[in-house]
Amino acid sequence: MEPDGSLLRLDGTVIGEFTCDRVYEIAPLNHAPDDLEAQACMDRDQIWKYTHGKGYAWHITELKTYETPLDLSAFHLRCENALRWCNNGGCAMHIEQPANGNCCGNYGLQLNRPPQSWCYVVGPGECHKELQEQVKATLNRLYPRKKVSDILPKPEILGQLAEELAEASAAASKLRRKIDGKNPTPKTLEECWEDLKKEIGDVMNSIDALTGQDPQNYHEFMSECGEYAEPNMERWLFRLNEQKEEHA
Repeated sequence: MEPDGSLLRLDGTVIGEFTCDRVYEIAPLNHAPDDLEAQACMDRDQIWKYTHGKGYAWHITELKTYETPLDLSAFHLRCENALRWCNNGGCAMHIEQPANGNCCGNYGLQLNRPPQSWCYVVGPGECHKELQEQVKATLNRLYPRKKVSDILPKPEILGQLAEELAEASAAASKLRRKIDGKNPTPKTLEECWEDLKKEIGDVMNSIDALTGQDPQNYHEFMSECGEYAEPNMERWLFRLNEQKEEHA
């Protein structure tokens, strides 16, 4: 809508993007979620009139509205040769610095009208991203990445974790000596901090291996540890304050 209240025609442009994570069958309405009317901003009669007794509704998330609407030509169909040629200097149609963000110079792949059926499209600036994802998927397929847990059993990984925890403890003790100054160490304060960070990193690697090097498992494990950390921190502070009051 324009500032004066008039409508701006955006025919032939793309104004945004979103993710459709669910599709509801809305006729009959008892197949739809209870809050469908609120989500659709329509009452039951309007929904029935619009669908004529049969229809579906998209549930969308991650809505992104472009600051400037994009022309359809800024998008192109996915090129099947992108993995081998695109951005590697092998495709004569690759545009290094495209004016509209479309790196594909094969104008036969550019969109000049809305697709009449679903299809894979690549948007502005996504050429390199899509290529990287394809390369990564191909490399993972050709050269499967082994995990530590594929080689070492859990008892050995636990042993490694115990060793890394001991080394982290030693690094913390060395840092304490440096800060305290009563028992000198030739290392600088910065070196002591870096040693502690390295050992904590090794502890984290051991936990990662223990949880199968799966990001979700690692996150869940660390989150559960965090659930213990918060009340323990409160108890620690309580004891410190209690001691402070006793000596006041």
